[in-house]
Amino acid sequence: MAKRRRLSPRSDSDGSWRTGEISNPPTDSEYEDASNSTKRKVSGNKKGKSADTRKRTKSVKVDASDPLPSEPQTLCVNLSSHPKYAHTILAPGSARTALLEWYKTVHDARGMPWRKPYDPTSGPNERAQRAYEVWISEIMLQQTQVVTVIPYYNRWMEKFPTIRDLASATIDEVNTLWKGLGYYSRASRLLAGAQKAVAEYGGRLPDNAKDMEAKIPGIGRYSAGAICSIAYGERVPVLDGNVHRLLSRFLALHAPPKAKSTLDILWAGASAMVGAENADVESYSSPQYPGDINQALIELGSTVCRVREPSCETCPLKAWCSAYQQFSLSGEPEKRAPVIDIEDVCRACEPVTNYEGVVTYPMKIDRKKSREELDIVHVVEWHPSPKSKNRQFLMVRRPDTGLLAGLYDFPSSPNVSKTIVLGDQEELAPETLSKILSAPVSPPTDSLNNENNASRSESITISSIRNGGDVLHVFSHIRKTYRVQWVVLRGGDSPPAIREHTPSQNGRRKLKLKAEKRSDDAVNVTSQSGNHNGAIWVPLDEHGKWCCESLERRKIIVGGEISSEWRVKLTHDIASSVLNLSKAASLAEINERHRSLSLIFHPDKQRDESLKEASSKEFLAIQKAYQVLSDPFLRYCHAAIRSNGLAIKWPPYIYSRSKEEMQKLIEQQEVVLERRALKEKIFSKAKITYQLDASSLFDWDDAPGSSAFTRMRERFARLNSISKHMQYNLEKRVTDKTTVGFQSEVVGRPRKTLFAFLGTVRHQFSPRIVAVVSCSFRGISRFAGVNPLFPFAATIEATYEDPDNTFSLNTGLLLADPTHFPPMTISFSRKLFPSFPQKGSITLRASKNPSISFQYSSPPTLTIAEGEGLPQQGPPTTSGLRYVLFDKTFGVTFQQVVPVLLAELGLSLVEMSVRLKCSVQLGVAGLMLTLGANWHNETTEIAQGLTFSSNAIIFHLDFGYLEQRFSLPIVLSTEFSPFLMLGMAVLPSSAALLGYHFVVKPRRRARRLENLRAMRRDIEENAGLQKQRNAVELLKDSVKKQVRLETEREGLIVQEAIYGTAAESDDATENISLDVTIPLQALVRNSQIHIPGRDTKAALQGFTDPAPFTPKTLRVRYLFHGRLHYAEIPDYLPVVLPLAGMFPMPSIFFGYI
Repeated sequence: MAKRRRLSPRSDSDGSWRTGEISNPPTDSEYEDASNSTKRKVSGNKKGKSADTRKRTKSVKVDASDPLPSEPQTLCVNLSSHPKYAHTILAPGSARTALLEWYKTVHDARGMPWRKPYDPTSGPNERAQRAYEVWISEIMLQQTQVVTVIPYYNRWMEKFPTIRDLASATIDEVNTLWKGLGYYSRASRLLAGAQKAVAEYGGRLPDNAKDMEAKIPGIGRYSAGAICSIAYGERVPVLDGNVHRLLSRFLALHAPPKAKSTLDILWAGASAMVGAENADVESYSSPQYPGDINQALIELGSTVCRVREPSCETCPLKAWCSAYQQFSLSGEPEKRAPVIDIEDVCRACEPVTNYEGVVTYPMKIDRKKSREELDIVHVVEWHPSPKSKNRQFLMVRRPDTGLLAGLYDFPSSPNVSKTIVLGDQEELAPETLSKILSAPVSPPTDSLNNENNASRSESITISSIRNGGDVLHVFSHIRKTYRVQWVVLRGGDSPPAIREHTPSQNGRRKLKLKAEKRSDDAVNVTSQSGNHNGAIWVPLDEHGKWCCESLERRKIIVGGEISSEWRVKLTHDIASSVLNLSKAASLAEINERHRSLSLIFHPDKQRDESLKEASSKEFLAIQKAYQVLSDPFLRYCHAAIRSNGLAIKWPPYIYSRSKEEMQKLIEQQEVVLERRALKEKIFSKAKITYQLDASSLFDWDDAPGSSAFTRMRERFARLNSISKHMQYNLEKRVTDKTTVGFQSEVVGRPRKTLFAFLGTVRHQFSPRIVAVVSCSFRGISRFAGVNPLFPFAATIEATYEDPDNTFSLNTGLLLADPTHFPPMTISFSRKLFPSFPQKGSITLRASKNPSISFQYSSPPTLTIAEGEGLPQQGPPTTSGLRYVLFDKTFGVTFQQVVPVLLAELGLSLVEMSVRLKCSVQLGVAGLMLTLGANWHNETTEIAQGLTFSSNAIIFHLDFGYLEQRFSLPIVLSTEFSPFLMLGMAVLPSSAALLGYHFVVKPRRRARRLENLRAMRRDIEENAGLQKQRNAVELLKDSVKKQVRLETEREGLIVQEAIYGTAAESDDATENISLDVTIPLQALVRNSQIHIPGRDTKAALQGFTDPAPFTPKTLRVRYLFHGRLHYAEIPDYLPVVLPLAGMFPMPSIFFGYI
């Protein structure tokens, strides 16, 4: 696509135009807004124009030999009068063919990566991805040249290749990638649009321009037309600055560019160019896709039909261009023309006063100049004495309406005369302070003695008034200059008291002020219903500069006293402090304030290099604040857990939850954040292992003749502890890349105790390279004393890891014996397939007992069937078995040439947070089988396992809570026992199955029913249901006519249609459904219904989503040829009725009743 122009046609679009030269960038819907207005905008003198029209009604002439507009376009040589059909394209076939033939030659000329050939055979996923790519390019091309956009587009698609990747990003990530492109509001609108598309449309942009324009933020009529025509093949027009200029010349339209009548004509012309054509023009060999037509028009306007110096000789449309024909024949005498009926005269065009050839079109208009105002800002400082560090600054609350309503500001005198002199300006300070402070303030004096006396007395005196310079702030409609003067007050032990009721300004000023359109006080202070909430004193230490964000960390003093009410109130207001908006600001106010601040602090607008860094920092803060305030959920989240909540990548489905569920999730995240903050400060982990020998319990060689009780007591008496192991880890992050740790370990065994101390330093050199250095001291304690065992051993480990490969090197060194050959372990793993997660690894260990192992691993992969949501979306299933993950590991290890085979299979039940494991190891020592199960949640973990080998049976039991673990290995037998093996495998499994059936399933079913009931309540109270009912009412009349027609022809008549959840059982309480009989009947065309599959049907007229993120089914009873049929069709399959055996679908039941 070419560079998008949103400026008036008078603006330049040649190579010298740059981003940032326009102070107020128009929106995407600039042209369509004017076309939808109710009043016709007329430029110039209306009365004069009417008189001119009446004067020439009887002299309107055209060439009698010229037909109606055809091919080529009708030529109007007489510029002063012409018929209105001169601006109509009735038969664009030949012109469109010439345009597309030209476009084929320049399609790839500028190397735009987003410009790809249209593929009519592509599926819904491919078209949706194409729509995302075109959308990104269209937004980037707004007010920006193609050569600038190309590298940004490539980097964007590398970072966010799909719309889901973009939706999961943060505004900081998006703005960082957008940096330097200008107009950052475009980036925030892209992020908001992507999040809405993922949350409401399954990660796809709507496939028609009407819904896309209405539903996706930041997309207007032009962008929607461009995306849908290029990606989806919809025949919809586009009208940007390039096409506006091109069609204005093509139709010789000399009318106000933004007038409703002008835009109506141009949109109609664009629609005619992209509209369907007869078969004799469009053939299979040369199809005329709407996306190619629109791109060709934009490319032609951008590269050929330029603002200045258009290349008319190379234009493929010159034979049909009215402006070019006028210019070519401008020297010929005007032909005689017959009189035109007054009703056929064009009333849209204005008279041409200065004919300049083709560039006469479009009509040039003068821009409206912004008004200029001057405000005097009084920065009022108080301190008790000249050397005092107690400095307080006066802040006042602005009116609740008007500019920057309800925010805190320095006292000011607004809209004063621009010719005000310095003396009159200084007189404004005492007048302003008298309206705010309850105590009188003495005017400034030139006597040094009086100043010193005043500082020691209780009276308040203006010590000095200094000029602070001018600051220009450009709003969308006004250029406001803030003239700062620094007013210093001295005297008293505390700041002057604030008036309890700040009065409104009454009477006339002594100074000459401009007339004000508002009735509030001139110093921007309003009363607050009986209390002194109009002004505050804010302290400022000598090292800091006051700003709105620091208010929550400082005491707010009102009338010399600490006010907790003010502290709480200001803390809530700080969420909007960056944009200087009140907490209750509307979305329109947020957008306007964001736009004006972005224009001021945009780095590209700073000519002084020293200011660019500061402006970039402020600009990013503005964008982040806008992301928060423009998103209702983030706004609520920020109010609840402050800025920490903005760092979380919230899942898209969060926007569909109720406010109570949102609050619960936010509270859970608050606990997680607190725990994470503690871990970042210092991380501790402990593990205690107690190994028990219980083989005596299953020892059948008891003494003969003893009683059962005696035998059991003796068996318990022979229980003994094999070892006790305690380990404690402590880690602390020193820098962002360096972490230090300390580990102590004690192992208690009969008659001796082993101990070890380990110090570790971990440093991350880059995102891919990590090094770990450890130094340990190990010892052994016996009854005879303490003997060192391998003291001062050092271990070095280095790891390189990228998305596909991992290389690790580990070696150790015994410092007490440097001659000892250090053991070394080298491992390498690699992703085996580009599109699959399976990995292969090789590990080589060089030591006294060398070994090499080969391993293949397949990590857990979640496979979601069509029509199902993610595990955390929608109500839980009763069985908990919907989402199952499998992982596999196979390997072989050669230990001194002796092979050992290993196989492991894991099964994870995602909904229940349970993992089952089975591993088999076969070597020279025999076969070893391990069975295990693990359950965990955010804080707790419970695991159990059984290990069977030829010489032992071991039962493992592990408990974990917040990184503190307890492990209990129990040796059940020291020899192979098939009966014990069978019993230990069957009994725990049977207990688990009974618990699942009688405890887990009933609880999950209760949770599911509760969730479904909540959904039913929500859908009944939701506005979406009312919208669905309204749509049904609108469809009733047309459906009645359609039913009569289908009855006459014995066609398709829908008797009953229910759209609802796919219940797991026959229980009616699980069914949440809507009656869609009328909306489905409205879709009947020629006794057939076709609805594409894979997407939700909530976007259809009269439908709504009764249960988001839940599989749904459409159940239909219908008559066809007088016979009653029934069908149940899941959401992910297309609806094609009637089927009657013509289109077999294996997974759908169709039957006759």
